[in-house]
Amino acid sequence: MAIKGLADLLKKFKSNEIDEAKFEEEFGKNLATEFIPKSKYNELSEAKKIAEKNLESANVTLEELKKNAGLSDEYKKQIEELKSSNSKAQEEYQAQLKKLRIDSAIDSALSNAKARNIKATKALLDPSKIIVSDSGEVTGIKEQLESIVKDNPFLFESKTEEKPRFGNGKSRTNDDGSKPTLEALMMQAAGLSSSEK
Repeated sequence: MAIKGLADLLKKFKSNEIDEAKFEEEFGKNLATEFIPKSKYNELSEAKKIAEKNLESANVTLEELKKNAGLSDEYKKQIEELKSSNSKAQEEYQAQLKKLRIDSAIDSALSNAKARNIKATKALLDPSKIIVSDSGEVTGIKEQLESIVKDNPFLFESKTEEKPRFGNGKSRTNDDGSKPTLEALMMQAAGLSSSEK
């Protein structure tokens, strides 16, 4: 599946019309409109699996009831048992769905905050302060996350963090701006000047 505008964005980047930061920003915007986050996909996938499992269980129970439809007292008893088991299954499903939503929201928030280790940072959150509304909105993460970032900045990537540089720090261009030959680079790495050949 292609991301709309990706080809144009790559052309602009290759022709140096936009820098790396602008490319990442634009790519992120395009990606957000075309794909759902992995955490949201996992949440929906788990909810679907749970619903399918519950449906299969209910179908098996209904088939058993069809076989025993002639026995009225047993039939009524089984109906009551089925009602209670279905309400219990519904409660378990809602609890699992709530946990999935909370976990998904936490993972997404930590990822957006650029946590270095999501699992370690997640352990610092207090789940009792995280609330899921009836509409499915999760609250209570942002406040805790701000406190964690303030108290433990080493757990998060900083915006001013420098990327590692490789090499000896010397320029890879000659005085006239041309690129040095492989032989000149090897001589430089060996500590020899090009005049000592």
